[in-house]
Amino acid sequence: RQLSKDKKGAMSCLAGIGGNISGFIKSTEGADEVLVIDGCPLSCARKTLEEKGLTSFKHMMVTDIGFKKGQTEVNQENIARVCDKAAELLGLCK
Repeated sequence: RQLSKDKKGAMSCLAGIGGNISGFIKSTEGADEVLVIDGCPLSCARKTLEEKGLTSFKHMMVTDIGFKKGQTEVNQENIARVCDKAAELLGLCK
């Protein structure tokens, strides 16, 4: 949400993509860049996009930056860590 608020990206609906909602799939296909953020090594978000034939994206797992699923506190510092890593992957300046 912070990336959207900072106008560095826009969120979409992963369930909509998985549910074959054409508008979400077309939006993803038409995006200049897509960053998929997963919460654990199972990579459900990445796999959902791949299942729909969407393969042109960058992928981030928050566990790679030290987060533990269900244990890492949601606070401004951790939100900033995710945003910084996302900006790095997308080649954006802070």
